[in-house]
Amino acid sequence: MATYTVAVRDRTTPRITLVANTESTVEFADDAATVTVINMSGDAPIWVTFDNSPATVDGKRCVVIPAAVTRIVYQPSTSGPTRVRLISTGTPVLVVGRV
Repeated sequence: MATYTVAVRDRTTPRITLVANTESTVEFADDAATVTVINMSGDAPIWVTFDNSPATVDGKRCVVIPAAVTRIVYQPSTSGPTRVRLISTGTPVLVVGRV
């Protein structure tokens, strides 16, 4: 599992390539009011949680980003540092950031 950190003054992560069937985590150093996840390659779907629950393939608590070059914008209902957890069956390239 890889962990990436977005500092208080930073807007986004660098490009992240997920490892198939392995969860990755993006931690914002503060409470990110609105988060965007961009599937830059569109190679595979990405399952995402914003409430620190585990991301699982086909997970019922996950938001799914389709296997297409697309993005979602989400307003997590968290307080304190925001944690985004991601998983995919493939190796898509993505970026996570604050809006």
